[in-house]
Amino acid sequence: LGQHAVIPDQVRSRDRDQSRQSEAVTLYEVLDALPDHLRAWRSSNRANYAAALALFRAGRLQEAEVAFGGCLDHLDPLSDPAAALFVDRCRELGAGLLPPGWNGVLPLDTKG
Repeated sequence: LGQHAVIPDQVRSRDRDQSRQSEAVTLYEVLDALPDHLRAWRSSNRANYAAALALFRAGRLQEAEVAFGGCLDHLDPLSDPAAALFVDRCRELGAGLLPPGWNGVLPLDTKG
C-alpha cells in the first residue's frame, strides 16, 4: 500500500471498485485488454457506470441498482460482470442497514 499506479489517458479504463484492509485501494478495469465487442460495450457505458458507482458510494442503493442494471446488455450476461456484481451488492446491502459512516468502500474480505 502507499504506491499508486498511474493510468495513462491513452489506456481506456474505469474505476471498478474500492476495497480496504487498512486504507482504501481503488481497483481499475483496463478496458483496452478486452475483446472488441466487450470493450465497445463497456466503453459506451463508462459515464453510466461512473454515475451508478457514485450513487452506490453515496448509499443510494435502489437508484444505484437501477443504474448498474442499465449498464448490462441483457442479451449477453457477460457484457459487464462488474455492473452485475454491483447489482447484487445493492440488493444485499439494501436488504439491511448500511453500516455507520458508510462511504461505499467494502472490506477487503468481501466476496466479488
